[in-house]
Amino acid sequence: MSDRDELARRLSSEDADEAGRALGELIGQGRDATPALVEAARSDSADARSLAMEGLGTVADPAALDAVREGLRDSDGRVRSLAAVALRRLGDPGARDALVATLDDWPDVLHSHLSRSAYELPALGEDALEPVVPLLDSEEWADRAKAAWIVSTVVSQADGGSLDELGRILDGYDPDGDPQDRGRRAREAAEWLRRR
Repeated sequence: MSDRDELARRLSSEDADEAGRALGELIGQGRDATPALVEAARSDSADARSLAMEGLGTVADPAALDAVREGLRDSDGRVRSLAAVALRRLGDPGARDALVATLDDWPDVLHSHLSRSAYELPALGEDALEPVVPLLDSEEWADRAKAAWIVSTVVSQADGGSLDELGRILDGYDPDGDPQDRGRRAREAAEWLRRR
């Protein structure tokens, strides 16, 4: 068994510190660790699969693309979410749809309305807006809250004021606020997006 294979085996450790150290060492080896991470992504242990997917997203080796796509069908939400993140980091054209599809898969313990995929979507910039703006008018509070955070983050990161009008439309938008005001702002944001 090679050192990399041993490190990949340690991703299944019940000791979270040991598993974390093994992941760190594999990531430190860069693309040389891709085969071991791909193998770990097929582990019986969901913890090992999620750590392996995190490693594949960090290393971002195009050779792992098939394994990352397989991760989108995993039974564990953490793995699916990290696979979507890895697709974004690999520049895969399906990344945006994968991130949107996994918005509810791995909620943040401290901010339950957000998730790993929600945190990653703003990295797409304006490309994140098309599937997210409609969620501002969702019946579900969690969808509205995620959408508001994502859109606000994209607007704040935009260069040259290109999204200032959208920012003005949504200034004061509250996912928990008055339904009429919330709906009006969401419709105006959707119309702004259509005009672009």
